[in-house]
Amino acid sequence: MPKKKKNKIKVRWKNVFKFLFFVFVIVLIINVIIVITQINKQNNNTDEMIKKLNKTPISNIVDDKSTKVISPPEDISKFDSYWDYIKMSLINVDLTTPITINKDTCAWLDFKSIDINYPVLCSSDDSFYTTHSLDKSINHNGWLFIGKDSNLSKNENIIIYGNNNSNDKLFGNMNKVFKESFKNDTENQLIRLYTNDSTSLWQIVSVYHGNDLEDYNLLGKSEVNFTEYINDNDKILTLVALDKKNIIVKAKLLKYKPLKKAS
Repeated sequence: MPKKKKNKIKVRWKNVFKFLFFVFVIVLIINVIIVITQINKQNNNTDEMIKKLNKTPISNIVDDKSTKVISPPEDISKFDSYWDYIKMSLINVDLTTPITINKDTCAWLDFKSIDINYPVLCSSDDSFYTTHSLDKSINHNGWLFIGKDSNLSKNENIIIYGNNNSNDKLFGNMNKVFKESFKNDTENQLIRLYTNDSTSLWQIVSVYHGNDLEDYNLLGKSEVNFTEYINDNDKILTLVALDKKNIIVKAKLLKYKPLKKAS
């Protein structure tokens, strides 16, 4: 008997590749949808946190004998903006609401010209709040937090970090500091900080880009000329907007008022 011929299955590789490519595209689309959904959810979470914080009681404090004003250089002009700045009010903030959301709340940052008016968190981990929101949920917006080596009680070595995202939230507007209009309006250059120990007023002296802690501690470097005096004795507040090329804002202490702790 003649041998039966075996039927060979012809694999059409072209069709296989088409199928695999189709599956790849479908999986890619699904992953993109998942990522977009997560980002929108996280943005909504940030918006919700900000909405809750909008009702935080903030009031101005009148200077009194306990207010400490940092003396200017002896040769300062009587027309220098310093004399107007030290007349600005300090702030008092009721931190009850943010503390209820997160017990890590330790300060409040008021930088109105950049639309920053938020609580600031303290953490022993300098990375946790780059990926977590005020309520500690995972969030690409993160939240504002103070570097673990900062000394709030003495207003020394204070570094406040926040993500510089494109959605204008938190430190998302920090690029404004490089605009000519920002520099020309001297009222833009004031920052107020409230902590459990004191309430303080700071004046911007430099803005520049930098990528590591060594860059954050530089004095005298600036990509915008604010023509303001600064010396080694000044106490400095540093804001770091985290990005591919971090934006660094440095401000010197103008005045502060120690706060009495509740007994």
